[in-house]
Amino acid sequence: MRKDGYRNGVLTAIALLLGVLVLGQGSGPSQAGAGQIQHAGQTLTPPEGGGMISAAEQRKMMLRELQAMRRQMEEMRALMSRGLSVKVTEMPEIRLPKDDG
Repeated sequence: MRKDGYRNGVLTAIALLLGVLVLGQGSGPSQAGAGQIQHAGQTLTPPEGGGMISAAEQRKMMLRELQAMRRQMEEMRALMSRGLSVKVTEMPEIRLPKDDG
């Protein structure tokens, strides 16, 4: 029974974290127009002729994204270390397996 409570708590925490991630994605690169990459107030457009941006610029963008992800993870870690208050409003019936022994 204690194992089920632990599992439910962990699943609830995961669901909350996924919700935070989904809400945080609203300002990500997926919102940029076609052919543009937006990040931290910068808009990079590929060169004329449909070419790619330089490898150095791509690496800089990747580093900025990694730093942003690290900050988000640190915020989530701080949130988790403070603890979460979870209120269960509806619980399905619990059926224990029958002992044959």
